[in-house]
Amino acid sequence: MILRNSIRTTLRARRRTLLFTALIVILTLSLTLSLGMYVYSSGTLALMDERYTSMALVEYMDENYPDEDGADPKARSAMDRIDGQVLSGIEGVLLWEKTDETLGQMEGYERADGEIPYEGRAIVEATGFYPVNTTNGSTIYSARIVQTLYNQEGRGAMFMVDVGDTDFVPEDGASYLLHGVFAESGTSNPTLSLVDFDTGETAFYKVSGEDDPAFTDSIFTQMARYYANANNYVRITASDAPRALEEFHQGILTLAQGRFPEAGEAGVCVIDGKTAGQMGLTPGDEIHVNLYDSQEDDRFSVSENSVEKTWTVVGITSLSNDWAGRIWVSQGEGGFSQPLFGFCLGMAVLDNGMARQAADQIREMMPEGISVTLYDQGYFSAAQPFEAMKTTALAVAAASACAAFAVLVLFASLFVGRQRETVGILRSLGTPSAKIRLWLISGASLIAAAAAILGAVLGRAFTGGMIRWALGAAQKLYTIDHRYSESAMGTTITPVEMTQMPLWPAFVSALAVFGAALVFCLLFLSQALSRSAPEKGKEKVRIPRGKTSVGGRGVLRYAFVFCRRGGGRSVIVAVASGVLTIFLGILIFVSQGWQSQMDSLYDTSQIFGRATSTNGRQSVNIVINGNNARLLASSGYLKDIGLSLNWHYWFDEDMPPFGRGGFAEETKRNWIARQPTITALNTLLAAPDFFYDDEVAVEWLEGWNEDFLMSDEYYPVDASISYSQSGVGVEWENYPCVVGKNFLDARDLSLGDVFTVYFQMDSFYGARMEVPIDLKVVGACTENDTEDIYVPLAFAISPGYFETDGNSYSGENEVTEAAADMESDGAQAYWNSEGLDYYLCRMTSFSTCRFTLDSARDLDAFRNFLADNGVSQPGILGSNRLTIVLSDQSFVETVGGLGRLISFCGILFPALFGAVCLLGFVISWLMVGSRRMEFAVLRGLGTSGHRVFFIFFVEQALLCLAGSAIGALIVTVTGTPSGWIGAGGFFLCYLAGCALSVILSVRVRLMDLLSEKE
Repeated sequence: MILRNSIRTTLRARRRTLLFTALIVILTLSLTLSLGMYVYSSGTLALMDERYTSMALVEYMDENYPDEDGADPKARSAMDRIDGQVLSGIEGVLLWEKTDETLGQMEGYERADGEIPYEGRAIVEATGFYPVNTTNGSTIYSARIVQTLYNQEGRGAMFMVDVGDTDFVPEDGASYLLHGVFAESGTSNPTLSLVDFDTGETAFYKVSGEDDPAFTDSIFTQMARYYANANNYVRITASDAPRALEEFHQGILTLAQGRFPEAGEAGVCVIDGKTAGQMGLTPGDEIHVNLYDSQEDDRFSVSENSVEKTWTVVGITSLSNDWAGRIWVSQGEGGFSQPLFGFCLGMAVLDNGMARQAADQIREMMPEGISVTLYDQGYFSAAQPFEAMKTTALAVAAASACAAFAVLVLFASLFVGRQRETVGILRSLGTPSAKIRLWLISGASLIAAAAAILGAVLGRAFTGGMIRWALGAAQKLYTIDHRYSESAMGTTITPVEMTQMPLWPAFVSALAVFGAALVFCLLFLSQALSRSAPEKGKEKVRIPRGKTSVGGRGVLRYAFVFCRRGGGRSVIVAVASGVLTIFLGILIFVSQGWQSQMDSLYDTSQIFGRATSTNGRQSVNIVINGNNARLLASSGYLKDIGLSLNWHYWFDEDMPPFGRGGFAEETKRNWIARQPTITALNTLLAAPDFFYDDEVAVEWLEGWNEDFLMSDEYYPVDASISYSQSGVGVEWENYPCVVGKNFLDARDLSLGDVFTVYFQMDSFYGARMEVPIDLKVVGACTENDTEDIYVPLAFAISPGYFETDGNSYSGENEVTEAAADMESDGAQAYWNSEGLDYYLCRMTSFSTCRFTLDSARDLDAFRNFLADNGVSQPGILGSNRLTIVLSDQSFVETVGGLGRLISFCGILFPALFGAVCLLGFVISWLMVGSRRMEFAVLRGLGTSGHRVFFIFFVEQALLCLAGSAIGALIVTVTGTPSGWIGAGGFFLCYLAGCALSVILSVRVRLMDLLSEKE
């Protein structure tokens, strides 16, 4: 009976019951949705953290990058300056590892792919020599192989022998041990070009018989073993984080079978799929490896160090010819103590969530010349929307919890705390206290429970749709154009998401709301059970002291009186108006400030770009077609562009004699390829030596500066070559150049001196020539020990052809017409026309290209320009193989953050502005509506409706104006002039609420006003 009557009594208060039921349903729904979004985003981020691996690759950059086996003293010096303990202590760095590699010999392994240092070398016993040809004074013999001491490939029984510069003259019927290099020839049989040993021993030895000691212990047998060991090496890499190694991290290789070694695990390894297939290895098999020691200056000059390892294969990678002969072990087998070869100094495994910050700190700590490349497999871009959802869900959950607290307190107060009359009636009827408590609690509990359950059920039903909507909105908000950006380096893997949502968010939300409602009802129960009659003598009536106000006349008089006598009520209006005005002013100022920061960022930022290899990391010693360079220059979006191309040069007296024959020519080409370069460029920062620097220190000859590199006053050297051949073109001239200070000291030269060097280049007629060129020293690099020489770009091609003026290049018609008639007059006209530039541009390939955007506002347009022309991105090939990387990561992330704030302002600030103004409306409504008794008194005294309206309206206007003016003044003094805009908006909304409330109160009949409760 008690329960039934309590529930019926509660339900009879329809409006109040419906209102609080709806509020509790909405708040429970909001809690369920926010908790569901939080669980989903947190779970997805946890799954992504397991799937993704972030790592920073630390490399030394110079003109020889990325030679994997190069012995670079500058790279070694840079590695010695890296403090691994400091790097390991950076927040977000999970593991720091220096490069730890060595070479070794695996029992039974013969290398067929990859780098083979002595490829083509052979040591054979041959007989049956017969002269078949003489070329350039060098005799070629036909011979038969008796036995092979060393040969990388099977060559059959018959072969040709090119004696080259050796003194080899075979005797009839004799057998010889021969050392040489197999080279291509025009015959059906391979040709062995004889080459003396590096130690000086001759390339041939006459064998006395089968028991000749040369077959057991001689330079021939020693070098045969050495070639076999050096050419059939395996490369061993030690790492406790093999998944973070570039080959696995970037998907070049995958683990096809088995597992990776655990950190510090000894006695196990992973082997590449090509080698495993070649040797028939499977997981569980054992391999035996002898480790090598490499010489400081040559990785492949190896010797056995008597360390033999036996490893169990626990994993096999996918098949790749480029990665044949590879073994991976943990650091428990590492510590090879070999000198650094190549340019990779090490890697840092990073926490996914802090990878960007950690990589930035690592960059700040690196010595000059070191590049830090972050590879996060796309984690940052994929995780941002989920991080935003997680943060938003927490904020919504907190706001919902606060709102639920307020609503449930009011709910308990109304449904339990203010039921004194009901308690009095029940007591008068003799109802026990326990049943009275049950009466009060049961009805309120039923409403709270039903509303909480309904809200939880609706929340559970709508969670999936809400997550999809929120995720779509977050992804749209965090969408950043990563095309051609350095922030999108490396491969991107597909993110994973939670597929099954748990039920507990709905259950917890319903239980929390119902539990809180029940607790508050119990707390207010004592208030309801207390007696409500006031004690005698405790009532107080305020009597005004002093004289009444007689200042002013009419409406203003009564408005001022009401303001002064309002007491706390008047103070509340003024303070609320001032605080809300300050809040609005701050909102407007913040919104305008973010937009100003955005404009300033666009106006002051410089965005650089460069042409790179297809993986985006190598920017020097690459091939950039001249037409592609012109394409960039003519885009109209660049402020400047730096280009360079080079040739190897030598001094005539430095070149050793190479003799005759095909192998001699090959040896000569190899020698030239090892010489320093003469580089034509239009800015020193485009040189491979300085490409990764910010500036170049140069001591100039008086009257000279770097502008000469961009000068159009010099003719291409190709024109001078043509003139020397046919008298057509331009006469020889001295080209100004910049060299290193050490170069001047070593050659006993000084600024202003002229010297001559030789270099090879292809002439206009297609012939490769060794060309002497006279150079005049006009500048010396003071902080570089390079032997390279820098000449104006006009040495190769007119720099005017690459001016960043946005004009399309011309010259095709001129070169077509000139090529039609190669007579002297026509050719001379050709050299002096744009046709030369067009021809040279089409035939020229640059080795570096760097540029600066004219304005950061052109970034998106430039990206579209590159995409429209099919230019490739790192790892994404387009129809144009030119690959461009833009150094825009910092700019894009800053702009993205400001853009999101501005978008947030565009959505939230109008809502906040409206909410504040609505709050002003509500405050004025309540302040006026709570004074209906005063309305009744004035009406009872016969005051007209218009006069009553103006008295109350002016009173509220004066109070609001005072508070808003003070608030606007405070905001203005603190440097926020937008405070007056906020004051005006709030003032108008407050007056609107006041006017409407007064009008409605004036229209109410006098008896109704007297009968209403406040």
